[in-house]
Amino acid sequence: MNNKLISSATIFFCTIMFFSIPCRLLADEGEILFHDISDKSKNYSIFKIRSDGSGLKEIIRGGIYPLWSPDKKKIAYTKITTNPQDADYTESLRITDSLGKELFKIEGVKSPFKDKDLTKVLVCGYEWSHDGKRLAFATVVLRRLYLQTFDLQSKKIKNLYQKEVKDTDLAYLNTDIAWSFDDNEIFFASEDGGVEVFDLDKGSITIRIPSGFPSSLSVGEDKIIFSFLKEKTTFLGSIDKKGNKVDDFEL
Repeated sequence: MNNKLISSATIFFCTIMFFSIPCRLLADEGEILFHDISDKSKNYSIFKIRSDGSGLKEIIRGGIYPLWSPDKKKIAYTKITTNPQDADYTESLRITDSLGKELFKIEGVKSPFKDKDLTKVLVCGYEWSHDGKRLAFATVVLRRLYLQTFDLQSKKIKNLYQKEVKDTDLAYLNTDIAWSFDDNEIFFASEDGGVEVFDLDKGSITIRIPSGFPSSLSVGEDKIIFSFLKEKTTFLGSIDKKGNKVDDFEL
């Protein structure tokens, strides 16, 4: 195949994969978090391993998508009740210490129904604030997506925003969350594309990228990077620590 015939869509999704690589799976001590099928339970578990391949240890059973806190002392993860292929599969958000001991069970939005098909909760995404005091997270219940924060000191959940989703699977796969560097705003990319920004002080939503453009977010050392696809072309843009926007450029 001619390598020159790579499509813009392929470049876009490769770009998303690159920028979506979790940036806080590696602790200061060199311990990497990951999830895999456990030989013991035959279900998903979260493991730690040193960067040299030594010290492999199963620390959380029934967990997926681990994320170190900024100080590397806590782990946020998704708790799964059963095998994801089971009909009564559901998820919840938990926080443990660095050894996997549970500290918080975050009770987000719940369904008012008892039917298993109507009580299913999907955790779409979560991200630590830069000071490590809050966790922003998104869940889908009954085709509605909810953006919330959990305060580790007060143990309180704050409801920020909600909207209807057309495709639950896309909402689950395509939701990205990023905090501004001053922790006053939450950038949010969801199922239908586009990027919205929630101002925690004002309690209001603004649009960074209109819906309809498949989008992705990533936080670097000094920039929040956006990528989005428009008319088969990938565009990148960013916002620096001072909140200054950099013009989008074509990839």
